[in-house]
Amino acid sequence: MCPRWPRVLALTGRMKVRGEAQLEACGMSQPSLITVSIYRRNYGYRYTDLPVDRLETSGLLIDCSGSHTRPEHYDLRPGDIVRWRAGDRCIEAVINSVTRDPSSVRVDLSGAHLLPPDFFLY
Repeated sequence: MCPRWPRVLALTGRMKVRGEAQLEACGMSQPSLITVSIYRRNYGYRYTDLPVDRLETSGLLIDCSGSHTRPEHYDLRPGDIVRWRAGDRCIEAVINSVTRDPSSVRVDLSGAHLLPPDFFLY
């Protein structure tokens, strides 16, 4: 019998998913979640761990099809700072432009660079 929800246990300060092999054996897999944090100068963090559908150093995409959240609900502006994790390091870029169409939000980024190894994301 396949478990419906994996149990998450905290082991030695690290999160581990119990029953992961059983999920894969049943044809189920954990979806990968790509998130970014948006920082606005003179405001602070606007979004923390905002899920995105596609992320590259040149831009990101949020697909709103099938969601209650519409593209105009996202408060993203040129000049906002975008930070995300790439392995054990953090990357930072600045929003150049934001384009909204009826089913998605496209953000163009510039100046992507690695942050120092001791940078704390939150």
